Amino acid sequence: MDDSGAVDEVDFVGPFELSDVLLDDERFRSCFVQTWRRHVRGSYACGDDLGADVGLVSPLVDVPATYGYRHRAAGAEEGDTPAQGERPGTVPDVPTGSVDVRFNVVVNNDWGTGYCADGSVTNGSDTTVTWSGRWPQDGTINNIWNASYTEQGAEWEFRGADFNAELEPGGTASFGFCADR
Repeated sequence: MDDSGAVDEVDFVGPFELSDVLLDDERFRSCFVQTWRRHVRGSYACGDDLGADVGLVSPLVDVPATYGYRHRAAGAEEGDTPAQGERPGTVPDVPTGSVDVRFNVVVNNDWGTGYCADGSVTNGSDTTVTWSGRWPQDGTINNIWNASYTEQGAEWEFRGADFNAELEPGGTASFGFCADR
């Protein structure tokens, strides 16, 4: 078995030498980080990942530090379920009129000609709120659950369904949609 080769005319023998060659190449580090984030977060990588300062460990720390990874949003009646709501890859919380109400959307499957996304709303205020939130239009929604939407210029405005439109203090609601591009 011949485990030798070359990358950009740099010779290596075996997997350990190959890893050394790749780790010394800033293009590999950038590609690794971008690809890893795309797969784990279900979204595009950050543009500032490019360059020689890209580390391989920091992206692995990013996901467990997100709110959705650390907090459970499912109801107690649902038993032992995975965390729901904000998932790795979301755009940071966006206030929806009150700085204490957070609206998040994350694309969790993207196949180029379409995608599916999950959204969550959290009421951090001390009063009951009727929620809504906006997200940039990207295609045509073909399926939506636990919410309704209207087109507002270049954005979709999502509103809660009858059963989840009002959020008590500390309450959360989740919804989702799929769209064609």
